[in-house]
Amino acid sequence: MDKETFIKRLNEASNSALKLAREFTFNEIADKLIFKIKPNSLDLSKHLTDSEKENLIARKKELNKTLTANEVANRLILENKVPVWINCSVIRSTKKITTIELFTSRRFRDDSELYHKIETYPPFHAVIMNPPYLFDNKEKFDVNWRYKKSRLRLS
Repeated sequence: MDKETFIKRLNEASNSALKLAREFTFNEIADKLIFKIKPNSLDLSKHLTDSEKENLIARKKELNKTLTANEVANRLILENKVPVWINCSVIRSTKKITTIELFTSRRFRDDSELYHKIETYPPFHAVIMNPPYLFDNKEKFDVNWRYKKSRLRLS
């Protein structure tokens, strides 16, 4: 996949993630975006290629780093291959900026092998992560729940 296509699909998936956040949370969601890349595992598994392992080592060093769409593309395109799937979700928003987490597969593949083709922007899939204290989808929640003290207390 070329960089232009990757960024176009990232933007489309990000817009879908923003739409979900606006539907299910009560926060004001800013249009200006930054991204965080989070691999689905930090293990250097045997099934990964050498370049996938090198990429994972680099991602480990940047787990909390915020990135632009261009910087994301520079990190997630390896020899014209991209992660086989990438889940996009809004994890934080202020009045000025929204953070989207890119939860990624560690395996890189050609366009023909990517997941989420039905969504028109493979390998991306927009999701909304409910907080652990929300047991139904009837109430809107705080998109910034990960950064607040837990409301769930175990006795």
